[in-house]
Parts: sequence; C-alpha cells; structure tokens
Amino acid sequence: MVRIEREESGWLGITAFAVGGLMAGVVLGAALGELLGPVSTERVRGALGRRRRDDDADPPDPRLLQRSVDAALAEDEGTSALEVSARALGDGIVELDGRVPTADDADHARDVVRAVAGVDVVVSHVAVDGDGAPTRDASAH
Repeated sequence: MVRIEREESGWLGITAFAVGGLMAGVVLGAALGELLGPVSTERVRGALGRRRRDDDADPPDPRLLQRSVDAALAEDEGTSALEVSARALGDGIVELDGRVPTADDADHARDVVRAVAGVDVVVSHVAVDGDGAPTRDASAH
C-alpha cells in the first residue's frame, strides 16, 4: 500500500503567496499606468468617442439644454409616453432617469437625448421593468 502524506503549508505559505500576488499587482499597475499615461477629461471623452467642443465655444446653458432635451423626449413618438426624465447637469452632460418596459425603450430614450444639439454625454439611470412598466399619459403634456 502506498501512503501519501500531505504537508500543511500554514500561515507562512499563505502569507508568502498573498504578498507575492500583491507585489505582482502593484508592478503590473505601475507599468500599465506608465504605458497609458494620466487620466484627463479629454482622454475620457476621446475613449468614449465623444466629440470635443472648440475651446473658444461656451458650453451650452444648462437651462436651454434642459428645455431642448425635454422637448425632444416629449415630441418623440417612442419616448413621449414613457416614465423618463432628464436633467441637464452642465458642460453638455445630461442625466436620464426613470423606468421603462424594455431595454430597447431605454436605448431609444438615450439615443433621443444624445441627438440633441449640445449634449455630449448621457448618463443613464433608466431601469428596465419588463412588461407592465408604468407609463405616463401622453395627453397630459
């Protein structure tokens, strides 16, 4: 009969592996940081594929942008009856919130807002409920 003995590594072995993994992560993170360079607003917008406004152009007035976005959502046949709302935060950023029946509805609402002149970034917090999500009466507008 062959007898196999198992040796316990104990806390020293576990600690050595944990420290080794941590050091490897730090070294890899530092190398990637040097390779990728610093993070800036312009780099994030570039990575997201967003256009950059001219440096001389003033950002759109959030109140005017808010009115344009609200009008676009109210006038669009696919979003006028949905429970979605938008809030212009400034610098071309619009936050979209609400509940919709399908993921396609959420995507469509985001696309409608994104198409408004002056909107650079849409931050969507729209929840998808599935069938039976509440909608608002389109005639109430």
